[in-house]
Amino acid sequence: MTLPDVEGSLDELGYAMDELGASGVILLANVEGTYLGDSRFALLLAELDRRAAVVFVHPAQLPGPPAAGIPPNIADFLLDTTRTAVSLVRADAIRRYPHIRFILSHGGGFIPFASGRLAMTMTFDSPRTVEDLTADLRSFHVDTAQAVSPASMPSILSFFGADHVLFGTDWPHASDAGVAYFTRNYAEASMAPDDRAAIDRGNALRLLRRPAASHPTTPTAANPRAIFAERDRTLTAEIVDDLDAVRARDATLTGSHRSLRKDSPTAAEGRRS
Repeated sequence: MTLPDVEGSLDELGYAMDELGASGVILLANVEGTYLGDSRFALLLAELDRRAAVVFVHPAQLPGPPAAGIPPNIADFLLDTTRTAVSLVRADAIRRYPHIRFILSHGGGFIPFASGRLAMTMTFDSPRTVEDLTADLRSFHVDTAQAVSPASMPSILSFFGADHVLFGTDWPHASDAGVAYFTRNYAEASMAPDDRAAIDRGNALRLLRRPAASHPTTPTAANPRAIFAERDRTLTAEIVDDLDAVRARDATLTGSHRSLRKDSPTAAEGRRS
Protein backbone atom coordinates (compact mmCIF):
# COMPACT_ATOMS: atom_id res chain seq x y z
CA MET A 1 0.00 0.00 0.00
CA THR A 2 1.08 3.56 -0.66
CA LEU A 3 0.29 4.88 2.83
CA PRO A 4 0.15 7.60 4.02
CA ASP A 5 -1.44 8.26 0.61
CA VAL A 6 -4.91 6.85 1.29
CA GLU A 7 -6.33 7.59 -2.17
CA GLY A 8 -3.38 5.87 -3.82
CA SER A 9 -3.81 2.93 -1.44
CA LEU A 10 -7.47 2.60 -2.41
CA ASP A 11 -6.45 2.46 -6.08
CA GLU A 12 -3.82 -0.18 -5.33
CA LEU A 13 -6.30 -2.18 -3.26
CA GLY A 14 -8.79 -2.22 -6.13
CA TYR A 15 -6.09 -3.27 -8.57
CA ALA A 16 -4.76 -6.01 -6.29
CA MET A 17 -8.14 -7.56 -5.58
CA ASP A 18 -10.04 -6.87 -8.81
CA GLU A 19 -7.30 -7.28 -11.39
CA LEU A 20 -4.81 -9.61 -9.70
CA GLY A 21 -7.26 -11.66 -7.64
CA ALA A 22 -5.51 -11.03 -4.32
CA SER A 23 -7.23 -12.02 -1.08
CA GLY A 24 -5.88 -9.00 0.76
CA VAL A 25 -2.89 -6.78 1.38
CA ILE A 26 0.12 -6.24 3.64
CA LEU A 27 0.25 -3.17 5.85
CA LEU A 28 3.07 -1.95 8.03
CA ALA A 29 2.20 -1.56 11.69
CA ASN A 30 3.01 2.15 11.59
CA VAL A 31 3.43 4.65 8.79
CA GLU A 32 5.71 7.52 9.70
CA GLY A 33 4.70 7.07 13.33
CA THR A 34 0.95 6.79 12.68
CA TYR A 35 -0.69 3.50 13.71
CA LEU A 36 -3.47 1.73 11.84
CA GLY A 37 -6.31 2.73 14.18
CA ASP A 38 -5.74 6.41 13.39
CA SER A 39 -8.72 8.19 11.81
CA ARG A 40 -6.56 9.12 8.82
CA PHE A 41 -6.79 5.50 7.69
CA ALA A 42 -10.54 5.13 8.26
CA LEU A 43 -11.45 5.25 4.55
CA LEU A 44 -8.97 2.49 3.76
CA LEU A 45 -10.21 0.33 6.64
CA ALA A 46 -13.81 0.84 5.50
CA GLU A 47 -12.93 -0.36 2.00
CA LEU A 48 -10.97 -3.31 3.33
CA ASP A 49 -14.01 -4.22 5.41
CA ARG A 50 -16.35 -3.91 2.42
CA ARG A 51 -14.13 -6.28 0.52
CA ALA A 52 -13.75 -8.68 3.49
CA ALA A 53 -10.00 -8.45 2.90
CA VAL A 54 -7.22 -10.25 4.71
CA VAL A 55 -4.72 -7.75 6.14
CA PHE A 56 -1.31 -9.07 7.12
CA VAL A 57 0.37 -6.62 9.49
CA HIS A 58 4.14 -6.59 9.75
CA PRO A 59 6.11 -4.31 12.08
CA ALA A 60 8.30 -1.48 10.90
CA GLN A 61 10.88 0.57 12.73
CA LEU A 62 9.41 2.30 15.75
CA PRO A 63 8.93 6.05 15.44
CA GLY A 64 11.98 7.60 16.98
CA PRO A 65 15.58 6.39 17.04
CA PRO A 66 16.37 2.86 18.19
CA ALA A 67 17.84 2.34 21.63
CA ALA A 68 21.62 2.27 21.66
CA GLY A 69 22.95 -1.27 21.45
CA ILE A 70 19.50 -2.85 20.84
CA PRO A 71 18.71 -3.50 17.16
CA PRO A 72 14.98 -2.97 16.37
CA ASN A 73 14.41 -6.61 15.39
CA ILE A 74 15.20 -7.83 18.92
CA ALA A 75 12.34 -6.14 20.80
CA ASP A 76 11.06 -3.06 18.96
CA PHE A 77 9.24 -5.01 16.24
CA LEU A 78 7.19 -6.85 18.86
CA LEU A 79 6.24 -3.55 20.46
CA ASP A 80 5.33 -2.08 17.07
CA THR A 81 2.91 -4.94 16.39
CA THR A 82 1.39 -4.59 19.86
CA ARG A 83 0.98 -0.85 19.46
CA THR A 84 -0.94 -1.10 16.20
CA ALA A 85 -3.23 -3.82 17.61
CA VAL A 86 -3.97 -1.63 20.63
CA SER A 87 -4.53 1.30 18.29
CA LEU A 88 -7.14 -0.66 16.34
CA VAL A 89 -8.88 -1.85 19.52
CA ARG A 90 -8.96 1.61 21.10
CA ALA A 91 -10.38 3.10 17.90
CA ASP A 92 -13.14 0.45 17.98
CA ALA A 93 -11.96 -0.59 14.50
CA ILE A 94 -12.30 -4.27 15.32
CA ARG A 95 -16.08 -3.87 15.76
CA ARG A 96 -16.59 -1.12 13.22
CA TYR A 97 -14.91 -3.18 10.49
CA PRO A 98 -15.73 -6.78 11.48
CA HIS A 99 -15.11 -8.26 8.04
CA ILE A 100 -11.40 -7.45 7.95
CA ARG A 101 -9.34 -10.52 8.87
CA PHE A 102 -6.19 -9.14 10.52
CA ILE A 103 -3.10 -11.36 10.78
CA LEU A 104 -0.39 -10.08 13.11
CA SER A 105 3.11 -11.37 12.57
CA HIS A 106 5.43 -12.87 15.20
CA GLY A 107 2.71 -14.37 17.37
CA GLY A 108 1.04 -11.01 17.91
CA GLY A 109 4.01 -9.35 19.60
CA PHE A 110 3.47 -8.98 23.34
CA ILE A 111 -0.31 -9.44 23.21
CA PRO A 112 -0.68 -13.06 24.41
CA PHE A 113 1.63 -12.45 27.36
CA ALA A 114 0.46 -8.96 28.37
CA SER A 115 -3.22 -9.08 27.37
CA GLY A 116 -4.46 -8.63 30.94
CA ARG A 117 -2.42 -5.48 31.48
CA LEU A 118 -3.25 -4.14 28.02
CA ALA A 119 -7.00 -4.59 28.50
CA MET A 120 -7.03 -3.30 32.08
CA THR A 121 -5.05 -0.15 31.37
CA MET A 122 -7.20 0.62 28.31
CA THR A 123 -10.20 0.91 30.64
CA PHE A 124 -8.60 3.91 32.38
CA ASP A 125 -9.88 6.25 29.65
CA SER A 126 -12.58 4.06 28.10
CA PRO A 127 -16.07 3.01 29.27
CA ARG A 128 -15.46 -0.49 27.88
CA THR A 129 -14.79 -3.43 30.17
CA VAL A 130 -11.69 -5.59 30.47
CA GLU A 131 -13.66 -8.53 29.07
CA ASP A 132 -14.85 -6.48 26.11
CA LEU A 133 -11.37 -5.24 25.23
CA THR A 134 -9.84 -8.68 25.73
CA ALA A 135 -12.33 -10.13 23.26
CA ASP A 136 -11.15 -7.61 20.65
CA LEU A 137 -7.53 -8.52 21.28
CA ARG A 138 -8.40 -12.20 20.87
CA SER A 139 -10.01 -11.50 17.50
CA PHE A 140 -6.67 -11.11 15.72
CA HIS A 141 -5.07 -13.93 13.81
CA VAL A 142 -1.31 -14.39 14.28
CA ASP A 143 1.49 -16.30 12.63
CA THR A 144 4.23 -18.38 14.23
CA ALA A 145 7.16 -16.58 12.57
CA GLN A 146 10.03 -16.32 15.07
CA ALA A 147 7.51 -16.81 17.87
CA VAL A 148 7.65 -20.49 18.83
CA SER A 149 9.33 -21.71 21.99
CA PRO A 150 8.28 -24.10 24.77
CA ALA A 151 7.20 -21.07 26.82
CA SER A 152 5.56 -18.94 24.13
CA MET A 153 3.56 -21.41 22.03
CA PRO A 154 1.23 -22.52 24.86
CA SER A 155 0.43 -18.86 25.58
CA ILE A 156 -0.24 -18.10 21.91
CA LEU A 157 -2.57 -21.09 21.59
CA SER A 158 -4.28 -20.40 24.90
CA PHE A 159 -4.98 -16.77 24.13
CA PHE A 160 -5.82 -16.76 20.42
CA GLY A 161 -6.91 -20.37 19.91
CA ALA A 162 -5.51 -22.72 17.29
CA ASP A 163 -8.10 -21.52 14.78
CA HIS A 164 -6.45 -18.07 14.82
CA VAL A 165 -2.83 -19.19 14.37
CA LEU A 166 -1.05 -19.69 11.04
CA PHE A 167 2.35 -21.19 10.31
CA GLY A 168 5.01 -18.65 9.31
CA THR A 169 8.79 -18.42 9.09
CA ASP A 170 9.63 -14.73 8.43
CA TRP A 171 11.80 -15.83 5.52
CA PRO A 172 13.64 -14.14 3.80
CA HIS A 173 13.98 -11.49 6.54
CA ALA A 174 14.98 -14.08 9.13
CA SER A 175 18.31 -15.83 8.78
CA ASP A 176 18.47 -19.46 7.67
CA ALA A 177 19.53 -20.37 11.20
CA GLY A 178 16.58 -18.47 12.68
CA VAL A 179 14.09 -20.12 10.34
CA ALA A 180 15.51 -23.56 11.15
CA TYR A 181 15.45 -22.89 14.90
CA PHE A 182 11.83 -21.74 15.11
CA THR A 183 10.61 -24.33 12.59
CA ARG A 184 12.22 -27.05 14.69
CA ASN A 185 10.59 -25.61 17.81
CA TYR A 186 7.24 -25.69 16.06
CA ALA A 187 7.73 -29.29 14.91
CA GLU A 188 8.54 -30.33 18.49
CA ALA A 189 5.73 -28.36 20.13
CA SER A 190 3.04 -30.41 21.82
CA MET A 191 -0.42 -29.86 20.35
CA ALA A 192 -3.43 -31.79 19.15
CA PRO A 193 -3.19 -33.18 15.59
CA ASP A 194 -6.27 -31.20 14.52
CA ASP A 195 -4.73 -27.99 15.85
CA ARG A 196 -1.50 -28.63 13.97
CA ALA A 197 -3.41 -29.35 10.75
CA ALA A 198 -5.31 -26.08 11.16
CA ILE A 199 -2.13 -24.08 11.78
CA ASP A 200 -0.21 -25.79 8.97
CA ARG A 201 -2.86 -25.37 6.30
CA GLY A 202 -6.51 -25.24 7.26
CA ASN A 203 -6.62 -21.72 8.67
CA ALA A 204 -4.80 -20.28 5.66
CA LEU A 205 -7.18 -22.01 3.28
CA ARG A 206 -10.15 -20.59 5.15
CA LEU A 207 -8.78 -17.05 5.33
CA LEU A 208 -7.38 -16.78 1.83
CA ARG A 209 -10.38 -18.17 0.01
CA ARG A 210 -11.86 -15.26 -1.91
CA PRO A 211 -15.38 -14.36 -0.65
CA ALA A 212 -18.18 -13.52 -3.03
CA ALA A 213 -17.86 -9.96 -4.31
CA SER A 214 -19.68 -7.50 -2.06
CA HIS A 215 -19.65 -4.77 -4.68
CA PRO A 216 -20.24 -4.42 -8.43
CA THR A 217 -17.15 -4.95 -10.54
CA THR A 218 -15.81 -1.74 -12.02
CA PRO A 219 -16.24 -1.79 -15.80
CA THR A 220 -12.95 -2.51 -17.49
CA ALA A 221 -13.26 0.50 -19.78
CA ALA A 222 -13.47 2.81 -16.76
CA ASN A 223 -10.61 1.17 -14.89
CA PRO A 224 -7.34 3.06 -15.42
CA ARG A 225 -5.31 -0.01 -14.47
CA ALA A 226 -7.04 -2.00 -17.22
CA ILE A 227 -6.40 0.83 -19.68
CA PHE A 228 -2.70 0.86 -18.78
CA ALA A 229 -2.55 -2.93 -19.08
CA GLU A 230 -4.19 -2.81 -22.53
CA ARG A 231 -1.77 -0.08 -23.57
CA ASP A 232 1.17 -2.21 -22.44
CA ARG A 233 -0.18 -5.22 -24.35
CA THR A 234 -0.54 -3.07 -27.49
CA LEU A 235 2.97 -1.67 -27.13
CA THR A 236 4.36 -5.17 -26.58
CA ALA A 237 2.61 -6.42 -29.73
CA GLU A 238 4.00 -3.48 -31.71
CA ILE A 239 7.51 -4.16 -30.42
CA VAL A 240 7.21 -7.84 -31.39
CA ASP A 241 6.03 -6.83 -34.87
CA ASP A 242 8.94 -4.41 -35.18
CA LEU A 243 11.38 -7.10 -34.09
CA ASP A 244 9.95 -9.51 -36.64
CA ALA A 245 10.34 -6.85 -39.32
CA VAL A 246 13.94 -6.21 -38.26
CA ARG A 247 14.71 -9.94 -38.34
CA ALA A 248 13.17 -10.25 -41.82
CA ARG A 249 15.17 -7.25 -43.05
CA ASP A 250 18.35 -8.68 -41.56
CA ALA A 251 17.68 -12.01 -43.21
CA THR A 252 17.20 -10.28 -46.56
CA LEU A 253 20.35 -8.19 -46.14
CA THR A 254 22.32 -11.27 -45.11
CA GLY A 255 21.12 -13.13 -48.16
CA SER A 256 21.97 -10.20 -50.42
CA HIS A 257 25.41 -9.91 -48.86
CA ARG A 258 26.08 -13.59 -49.45
CA SER A 259 24.92 -13.22 -53.05
CA LEU A 260 27.21 -10.23 -53.58
CA ARG A 261 30.18 -12.12 -52.15
CA LYS A 262 29.39 -15.08 -54.39
CA ASP A 263 29.34 -12.92 -57.54
CA SER A 264 32.35 -10.73 -56.64
CA PRO A 265 35.49 -10.73 -58.89
CA THR A 266 37.54 -12.29 -56.13
CA ALA A 267 35.09 -15.15 -55.88
CA ALA A 268 35.13 -15.56 -59.68
CA GLU A 269 38.94 -15.75 -59.74
CA GLY A 270 38.83 -18.33 -57.02
CA ARG A 271 36.47 -20.48 -59.08
CA ARG A 272 38.73 -20.21 -62.17
CA SER A 273 41.80 -21.25 -60.19
